[in-house]
Amino acid sequence: MTVCICQNVTLDDVVDLVEKYGNDPEIIKAKADIGKGCGECLETSCDSINLPFPYAIMNAEAILKQQ
Repeated sequence: MTVCICQNVTLDDVVDLVEKYGNDPEIIKAKADIGKGCGECLETSCDSINLPFPYAIMNAEAILKQQ
């Protein structure tokens, strides 16, 4: 599931980063360079990706709780 098309970031990448660094969106964005291309992934209405970044953090947390 694509979170940031410009930086080729997937939900799996976000899950790994949340597991490693916690759920601070600013840290996750910095570690993955999310939003450094077009920036559309930071908006909830981006049509070019499967899961906008704001929702990716929540999904990553839910996945980690299930493990």
